[in-house]
Amino acid sequence: MSANTRDQEAWHKSDVVHAVAKVCLKNSEYDFVRGGHGRSYVDVDELYGDSRDVDAERALDAVIDKLLAIHSKSPLRAVVLVERDSGPVGMIAASHRFAELVPLPLLTLRPRKRILRAALKGGQLKPGDSVVIITDVSTTGETIAEAARLILELGGRVTAAISFVDRENGAKETLRQMDIPLESVYTVSELQAAGRGLTECNK
Repeated sequence: MSANTRDQEAWHKSDVVHAVAKVCLKNSEYDFVRGGHGRSYVDVDELYGDSRDVDAERALDAVIDKLLAIHSKSPLRAVVLVERDSGPVGMIAASHRFAELVPLPLLTLRPRKRILRAALKGGQLKPGDSVVIITDVSTTGETIAEAARLILELGGRVTAAISFVDRENGAKETLRQMDIPLESVYTVSELQAAGRGLTECNK
Protein backbone atom coordinates (compact mmCIF):
# COMPACT_ATOMS: atom_id res chain seq x y z
CA MET A 1 0.00 0.00 0.00
CA SER A 2 1.43 3.38 -0.97
CA ALA A 3 2.01 6.03 1.67
CA ASN A 4 -0.70 8.38 0.40
CA THR A 5 -3.44 5.72 0.54
CA ARG A 6 -2.97 4.84 4.21
CA ASP A 7 -5.47 6.12 6.76
CA GLN A 8 -3.77 9.08 8.43
CA GLU A 9 -5.92 8.56 11.52
CA ALA A 10 -4.01 5.32 12.11
CA TRP A 11 -1.09 7.36 13.45
CA HIS A 12 -3.30 8.67 16.24
CA LYS A 13 -4.45 5.32 17.58
CA SER A 14 -3.47 5.12 21.23
CA ASP A 15 -1.05 2.22 20.80
CA VAL A 16 0.91 4.07 18.10
CA VAL A 17 1.01 7.35 20.06
CA HIS A 18 2.16 5.43 23.15
CA ALA A 19 4.88 3.74 21.10
CA VAL A 20 6.15 7.07 19.75
CA ALA A 21 6.08 8.68 23.21
CA LYS A 22 7.92 5.71 24.73
CA VAL A 23 10.71 5.78 22.17
CA CYS A 24 11.35 9.48 21.53
CA LEU A 25 9.96 11.60 24.40
CA LYS A 26 12.72 12.28 26.92
CA ASN A 27 11.93 13.65 30.36
CA SER A 28 14.92 15.90 30.76
CA GLU A 29 15.24 19.67 31.02
CA TYR A 30 17.07 21.50 28.25
CA ASP A 31 17.43 24.90 26.56
CA PHE A 32 15.92 25.54 23.14
CA VAL A 33 18.31 26.50 20.34
CA ARG A 34 16.45 29.79 19.87
CA GLY A 35 16.08 30.54 23.58
CA GLY A 36 13.64 29.37 26.21
CA HIS A 37 13.56 26.32 28.39
CA GLY A 38 11.78 22.98 28.19
CA ARG A 39 11.14 20.14 30.61
CA SER A 40 11.14 17.44 27.94
CA TYR A 41 12.56 17.00 24.49
CA VAL A 42 11.71 14.89 21.47
CA ASP A 43 14.44 12.79 19.85
CA VAL A 44 12.97 11.72 16.51
CA ASP A 45 16.24 10.07 15.45
CA GLU A 46 15.45 7.39 18.04
CA LEU A 47 12.52 6.20 15.92
CA TYR A 48 14.61 4.98 13.00
CA GLY A 49 16.00 1.52 13.43
CA ASP A 50 14.52 1.25 16.91
CA SER A 51 13.83 -2.39 17.69
CA ARG A 52 11.56 -1.67 20.66
CA ASP A 53 8.44 -0.92 18.67
CA VAL A 54 7.90 -1.14 14.91
CA ASP A 55 4.74 1.00 15.17
CA ALA A 56 6.84 3.90 16.42
CA GLU A 57 9.23 3.65 13.48
CA ARG A 58 6.39 3.40 10.97
CA ALA A 59 4.73 6.47 12.47
CA LEU A 60 7.29 8.59 10.63
CA ASP A 61 5.60 7.54 7.39
CA ALA A 62 2.76 9.86 8.43
CA VAL A 63 5.08 12.72 7.44
CA ILE A 64 5.30 11.19 3.99
CA ASP A 65 1.50 10.86 3.87
CA LYS A 66 1.15 14.58 4.57
CA LEU A 67 3.81 15.45 2.02
CA LEU A 68 2.19 13.39 -0.74
CA ALA A 69 -1.23 14.86 0.07
CA ILE A 70 0.20 18.37 -0.40
CA HIS A 71 1.96 17.30 -3.60
CA SER A 72 -1.27 15.87 -5.06
CA LYS A 73 -3.09 19.20 -4.50
CA SER A 74 -0.26 21.50 -5.54
CA PRO A 75 2.66 19.86 -7.39
CA LEU A 76 6.02 20.37 -5.73
CA ARG A 77 9.47 20.67 -7.24
CA ALA A 78 11.40 19.31 -4.24
CA VAL A 79 11.51 18.48 -0.55
CA VAL A 80 13.85 20.53 1.63
CA LEU A 81 15.46 19.18 4.80
CA VAL A 82 17.23 21.66 7.09
CA GLU A 83 20.73 21.38 8.53
CA ARG A 84 21.94 23.70 11.29
CA ASP A 85 25.50 24.58 12.27
CA SER A 86 25.23 22.10 15.13
CA GLY A 87 24.35 19.27 12.76
CA PRO A 88 21.38 17.85 10.88
CA VAL A 89 17.84 18.45 12.02
CA GLY A 90 16.19 15.09 12.73
CA MET A 91 14.58 14.33 9.39
CA ILE A 92 17.90 14.16 7.54
CA ALA A 93 18.49 10.87 9.34
CA ALA A 94 15.29 9.66 7.69
CA SER A 95 16.25 10.74 4.17
CA HIS A 96 16.60 7.15 2.95
CA ARG A 97 12.92 6.60 3.73
CA PHE A 98 11.92 9.72 1.81
CA ALA A 99 14.08 8.66 -1.15
CA GLU A 100 12.32 5.30 -1.16
CA LEU A 101 8.73 6.60 -1.06
CA VAL A 102 8.70 10.19 -2.35
CA PRO A 103 9.07 10.85 -6.11
CA LEU A 104 10.74 14.23 -5.58
CA PRO A 105 14.33 15.48 -5.26
CA LEU A 106 15.57 15.75 -1.67
CA LEU A 107 17.52 18.94 -1.01
CA THR A 108 19.44 19.88 2.13
CA LEU A 109 19.51 23.51 3.17
CA ARG A 110 22.17 25.05 5.41
CA PRO A 111 20.74 28.48 6.31
CA ARG A 112 23.90 29.83 7.98
CA LYS A 113 26.21 29.44 4.97
CA ARG A 114 27.76 32.77 4.01
CA ILE A 115 27.88 31.94 0.30
CA LEU A 116 24.30 31.65 -0.94
CA ARG A 117 25.12 29.10 -3.65
CA ALA A 118 26.71 26.82 -1.05
CA ALA A 119 23.60 26.81 1.16
CA LEU A 120 21.65 24.28 -0.90
CA LYS A 121 22.89 20.74 -1.46
CA GLY A 122 21.44 18.06 -3.73
CA GLY A 123 20.15 20.28 -6.53
CA GLN A 124 19.09 23.76 -7.53
CA LEU A 125 15.88 25.74 -7.45
CA LYS A 126 14.51 27.58 -10.44
CA PRO A 127 12.45 30.75 -10.03
CA GLY A 128 9.00 29.86 -8.76
CA ASP A 129 9.82 26.26 -7.78
CA SER A 130 7.51 25.08 -4.99
CA VAL A 131 8.95 23.15 -2.07
CA VAL A 132 7.93 21.77 1.30
CA ILE A 133 10.24 22.14 4.30
CA ILE A 134 10.30 19.10 6.59
CA THR A 135 11.67 19.03 10.11
CA ASP A 136 11.45 16.78 13.14
CA VAL A 137 10.30 19.27 15.77
CA SER A 138 8.88 22.78 15.49
CA THR A 139 9.14 25.10 18.48
CA THR A 140 9.00 28.84 17.74
CA GLY A 141 9.17 28.32 13.97
CA GLU A 142 12.27 30.50 13.60
CA THR A 143 14.46 27.76 12.12
CA ILE A 144 11.82 27.01 9.49
CA ALA A 145 11.28 30.72 8.86
CA GLU A 146 15.02 31.25 8.38
CA ALA A 147 15.10 28.40 5.87
CA ALA A 148 12.03 29.78 4.09
CA ARG A 149 13.61 33.21 3.70
CA LEU A 150 16.70 31.64 2.17
CA ILE A 151 14.58 29.59 -0.23
CA LEU A 152 12.92 32.83 -1.35
CA GLU A 153 16.38 34.35 -1.94
CA LEU A 154 17.22 31.33 -4.07
CA GLY A 155 14.07 31.90 -6.14
CA GLY A 156 11.91 29.16 -4.66
CA ARG A 157 8.53 29.26 -2.97
CA VAL A 158 7.56 27.42 0.25
CA THR A 159 4.14 25.81 -0.14
CA ALA A 160 4.04 24.37 3.38
CA ALA A 161 6.12 23.06 6.25
CA ILE A 162 5.72 19.72 8.01
CA SER A 163 7.04 18.79 11.43
CA PHE A 164 6.76 15.41 13.09
CA VAL A 165 6.08 17.04 16.46
CA ASP A 166 4.89 20.58 17.13
CA ARG A 167 6.01 21.81 20.57
CA GLU A 168 3.17 24.36 20.51
CA ASN A 169 5.50 27.28 21.24
CA GLY A 170 4.34 29.60 18.46
CA ALA A 171 5.64 27.95 15.28
CA LYS A 172 2.26 27.98 13.53
CA GLU A 173 1.78 31.68 14.30
CA THR A 174 5.32 32.58 13.16
CA LEU A 175 4.90 30.80 9.84
CA ARG A 176 1.36 32.07 9.33
CA GLN A 177 2.87 35.57 9.10
CA MET A 178 4.81 34.29 6.06
CA ASP A 179 1.72 32.58 4.59
CA ILE A 180 3.29 29.18 5.21
CA PRO A 181 0.92 26.59 6.71
CA LEU A 182 2.51 24.25 9.24
CA GLU A 183 1.25 20.69 9.54
CA SER A 184 2.36 18.27 12.22
CA VAL A 185 1.75 14.60 12.94
CA TYR A 186 1.74 15.05 16.71
CA THR A 187 1.79 17.84 19.28
CA VAL A 188 4.08 17.59 22.27
CA SER A 189 1.07 17.73 24.62
CA GLU A 190 -0.36 14.67 22.88
CA LEU A 191 2.89 12.75 23.39
CA GLN A 192 3.22 13.94 26.98
CA ALA A 193 -0.31 12.72 27.73
CA ALA A 194 0.54 9.36 26.18
CA GLY A 195 3.77 9.27 28.21
CA ARG A 196 1.87 9.90 31.44
CA GLY A 197 -0.50 7.09 30.52
CA LEU A 198 2.43 4.74 30.10
CA THR A 199 3.85 5.74 33.49
CA GLU A 200 0.53 5.13 35.22
CA CYS A 201 0.17 1.73 33.53
CA ASN A 202 3.63 0.72 34.77
CA LYS A 203 2.94 1.63 38.42
